[in-house]
Amino acid sequence: MARTPSSVGAARFLEHYQSTSKAVNDRLREYLGDTKASNVQSLRGSIRRLDAILRVLPKEARRGDRSIDDCRRRCRKVLKLTSQIRDIDMILGKLDSEISHPSLSKIARKLKSQRREHVERSMSAAWKLFEMRPPELEERTVRGSESHARRMIRSLEGKVADELRQVLGSESRVEELHSLRKRCKRLRYTIELLPNSSQRLARARVLRGWQDALGLIRDSDVFIDRLGRKDTAAGVKDLIQAERLSRHTRYLRFVKTNGATLEEGRRSRPARLQSGPKP
Repeated sequence: MARTPSSVGAARFLEHYQSTSKAVNDRLREYLGDTKASNVQSLRGSIRRLDAILRVLPKEARRGDRSIDDCRRRCRKVLKLTSQIRDIDMILGKLDSEISHPSLSKIARKLKSQRREHVERSMSAAWKLFEMRPPELEERTVRGSESHARRMIRSLEGKVADELRQVLGSESRVEELHSLRKRCKRLRYTIELLPNSSQRLARARVLRGWQDALGLIRDSDVFIDRLGRKDTAAGVKDLIQAERLSRHTRYLRFVKTNGATLEEGRRSRPARLQSGPKP
């Protein structure tokens, strides 16, 4: 008997879930064995992809199954505890070429000590997620997930368009820029749940470009904020000033690249993702 479109979609969705669950376990194993920066990044990306899948499950799949909500809670815990590690790694990377300066060397030592503390706290949460069996899903319970994903995509595109208008109008909207990046990331991971098509791949590429550009701006904001608390020595001030200039340049590039998208968004909501920034 030929399979119905909904059955084919459910089977495809379930296969995606299983491969993503395995990827999370693999990344957890790598992180628990070595907490280097690249493993932190890989782990966070795999967990966000898994969370995107669990978000779009129909109510029938979640009803009476607490393991799905429990898995999401454990995922969020790991993401929260590794976010500080990721920020510290970014700052240390920027300090690497300047480390000979006495004030910066002191800051680097403090950050490395803080990193060890954050890693220690994250290990327990990572083990708990690693030891947890992935929620068991079946084709019959995930039917409708792709339709839910499409509805979520439409909603997210509207929010992205609204936030894009805000951040293109003011460089000082630090939190809105950060929020836009997070929404772009969530939107991209949700789009990736749909069947492959040239349009889907193009939209995902645009969002990845936005993520990268906004991520660099966010890195500057975190760097400036963290170093601004540490010291007022001349070497530190010079580095902060250079980072502010770099941030400004990246922001202007993002605005210039996305002006056309903003105009399109004014005529049609949500804005079409037809262009993207180059970091």
